[in-house]
Amino acid sequence: MNTNTDITFHSLRATHATMLVLEGGTMRETMDDLGHTSLTVAVDSYQRVVREHHRDTVELLAYRYMPSNDPTVIRTVIDQKERQIDKLRDEVERLRKILLERDTGIPTDPDTVLPKNQNR
Repeated sequence: MNTNTDITFHSLRATHATMLVLEGGTMRETMDDLGHTSLTVAVDSYQRVVREHHRDTVELLAYRYMPSNDPTVIRTVIDQKERQIDKLRDEVERLRKILLERDTGIPTDPDTVLPKNQNR
């Protein structure tokens, strides 16, 4: 068994903590979910740096607090916003498919179809 690709309880907790904060959760909420009373343990043990999110956040802060008429800066902010919009559109589409599947009982995505020899 290759331990580099194994999913562990600890890795799932770390993923949950990181995703909670990325989606707008507070550190207090993360600590509560993980059952921690120490901020240090919660951050050091369970949160991960997500480079793309960090870059986007820094760029947005720079633009908000040091607005610029520089076309390069404006293009960067536009690109960032378009990535965010694309992610939101993808999520809305995914949720619509889930509703459609539940309403009709017909899978809308070939990846959600079980092989014929498996029962639901």
